[in-house]
Amino acid sequence: EVSLGTSYTVLPTSSLAYLIYTSGSTARPKGVAVTHGSLASTMFAAREAFGFRPGDEMPSLASFAFDIWLFESLLPLLAGARVRIVPRERVVDVAALADGLEGATLLHAVPALMRQVVERVRETRGTLPGVRRAFVGGDAVPPELLGAMRDVFPAAEVRVLYGPTEGTIICAAHHAPGGEEAGGRRLLGRPLRNAPLYVLDGAGEPAPVGVPGELCIGGAGVARGYLGRAGVTGEGFGADPFAGVPGARMYRTGDRARWGADGVLEFLGRTDAQVKVRGFRVEPGEIETALTAHPRLSSAVVLAQREEAGGHRLVAYVVAAADATVAPEPSELRDFLRQRLPEFMV
Repeated sequence: EVSLGTSYTVLPTSSLAYLIYTSGSTARPKGVAVTHGSLASTMFAAREAFGFRPGDEMPSLASFAFDIWLFESLLPLLAGARVRIVPRERVVDVAALADGLEGATLLHAVPALMRQVVERVRETRGTLPGVRRAFVGGDAVPPELLGAMRDVFPAAEVRVLYGPTEGTIICAAHHAPGGEEAGGRRLLGRPLRNAPLYVLDGAGEPAPVGVPGELCIGGAGVARGYLGRAGVTGEGFGADPFAGVPGARMYRTGDRARWGADGVLEFLGRTDAQVKVRGFRVEPGEIETALTAHPRLSSAVVLAQREEAGGHRLVAYVVAAADATVAPEPSELRDFLRQRLPEFMV
């Protein structure tokens, strides 16, 4: 039992729960402001959708700098399940991590980490039959990884999660029982109960089934906006004309998608230059801006290049300034970036 004492304060649902900063194209990260109401709405909708229950156990692998940490650490508790906090040094030691998953019934990891876990389990014990729900998301999920997860977790329902920070962690999930990834399609699945999703055409009207458009999120999970950035907030957030509720809001994700005849969403790419690298959302323009601040560079282009093992890595192409007597070395540029950007953007 936990005693709350003789007096405590209950915060209104409109109060701020947390801030998470995302990449910005002008080298000014955007602080996404998420309220307690949005967080609670997403947690209860996810609990309903994924069937967490007492007796379950979930390892918490993500850093608390990711909002998905709340999915791993808070959601199981809301269902009476157990959370196992895994120290960072064990998460980065994949052999130790995978060997210690005995007893877990729920598991979530970004694709790069999930791939390593699956490979380790396959090499050592073959399967983990105790896992009944396996979740992966935060980046593109290769079809072969989904197949490997089904092999290694034979009793598990495999789910691909989708959701931007501005939509409070997740807003949709795809149940991947097998065979539906043919042709390289990336399926986002169906919306959670609290998150109506719209695919809108250039005029802001719902696009017909099968017709591409921009994916927009409505409902209680929509964040308050960007802290101290009214202009940027106005560009991404606005009134939801389809909700039929006064004050309802909508977020424009910048993702291109289309509805399938079966009611499943398919991801088709971005409407801008944003990329995902190892689960981090990156706007290359922010890195380009930081690079061109170097006194011996005149211009830079940053791309996300696919690696053979899956996933992407950031690569910069730079041009030395005309008056530079010596072009900067790559190591010098990396050190220069580390003074201005987080490590995942170097």
